[in-house]
Amino acid sequence: MSFRIRLADPKRDRTAMLSFIYGLQAFEHTMEPNRRLDATVAADHMGVLDKRLAERGGAMFLAEDDEAPLGWAVVHETVDDLYVIESERRMAYIDELYLIERARRLGAGQALIASCEAWAKGRGIGVIMIGVLGNNTAPTASTTQLVTPTIRFSCANTSDMRRPRGCCAWRSTRRHLLR
Repeated sequence: MSFRIRLADPKRDRTAMLSFIYGLQAFEHTMEPNRRLDATVAADHMGVLDKRLAERGGAMFLAEDDEAPLGWAVVHETVDDLYVIESERRMAYIDELYLIERARRLGAGQALIASCEAWAKGRGIGVIMIGVLGNNTAPTASTTQLVTPTIRFSCANTSDMRRPRGCCAWRSTRRHLLR
């Protein structure tokens, strides 16, 4: 399958983007039952993303082939916590990454991540991070095989832990881009 990556058009691609949000919710719901699956969750979250990108700066990338949109990635600038050294606090965060089933394991996810990295580098941002649910092992291989080898994992696996409702186990992958 061949595909291309482009900047998403918030108006033209809205239907696809809403379907990607809902698709990710449904996928994550299998691992974290606290994920909403109601009729308005996608539109509600799209509003949050629109506001976040307007306030912080960011981009939405769409993967597509000749037939249809295949998936997307959303990246925005943010500031990490105070316990991170000052020179690495300004960072890019990949807020969304989703591909429809037929587009998985074909390199489209890596291409979307590479687009997010290029966006960050173009703004002089030296660190990028993505969060993954702790018990979602599928993306681990693709996120560790990306271009830059410096990756830090912070992983919490909750398969045998009790935690309060709404507390999500996740791991983050942090990569240095400008070294």
